Formats: sequence, structure tokens, C-alpha cells
Amino acid sequence: MTISSFDPLLTLDRMLSRMSSGYQGGSSQMAPPMDVYRRGDEFVVELDIPGADSSSIELTVDRNMLTVAGELHPRHEEADELLVCERPHVRFRRQVYLGESLDTDKIAASYDNGVLQVTIPVSREQQSRRIAVQGVESAGALNAQAEARAE
Repeated sequence: MTISSFDPLLTLDRMLSRMSSGYQGGSSQMAPPMDVYRRGDEFVVELDIPGADSSSIELTVDRNMLTVAGELHPRHEEADELLVCERPHVRFRRQVYLGESLDTDKIAASYDNGVLQVTIPVSREQQSRRIAVQGVESAGALNAQAEARAE
């Protein structure tokens, strides 16, 4: 089997796409791409970590700093001959600062189809709520006006 892997434009395209996706070839460490959004009374952080084993993903919170770290291991260690190796086998790490209004004790995480989803609820004290306005003075004034009109 012959594989021709030299195409200068294709090679340049691969290098640029790796750099834009957070892969830093020489340092063998990457920052996985992520999305952060709010859904109701919780924030959701999603990170793309394809090829990772869920048991190798380390998720920690320290002083409102969420850290996701781990390593992507090669799966071809017992191969007789390696022909092409383009997938990154690197350590990864990403940190997200969490504000004071989040409940870090109730963080939940799941990993499915290469996407790590971290759900962070807003603390009960910080959730938006409607406050009823009591009008003691205005209620008394309205009653006095109604009585004056009745006379």
C-alpha cells in the first residue's frame, strides 16, 4: 500500500486548521474549542474533545476557576507499522472563570460523542425573581380620594 502524503497546499491547510482549533504542534498541548451559553437558570459549557476516554478527563473547581484537563492517547501503540499519524495525541487544558453568582457545589458533567457538557446552575440567592411591591401609602391615598368623591 502506497500513501502519498505530500501536497504543499494540503499540508499548509492542515497546519492552519490545527492552529485555529487550539492545537499547538510543537508544545503538544491544546485548548479544546468551547461554547458557553445560558439556558434558564444555568450556564452550559461545551468542549470538543473527540477521542478522549471519559475516565481520562479531569474536571476541577478551585476558587471559582473551572479547569478541564486530560490527555488524548494514541490507539495505535501495538501497530506493526504506522503509515499516517495526523490526529493529535496531546495533553489538553482549558480554564473558565466562574462568577460569584454560580453554585459550584452543584456542577454536573456528561461526555457524549466527543463533547463534554458541563452544567453550572445559578445559585439560589442570585436567581432572578419577581418582587411584589406593597403600596401602603398609595393604598391609603387612593382610599382617601375614593371617600372624598363619595361625599
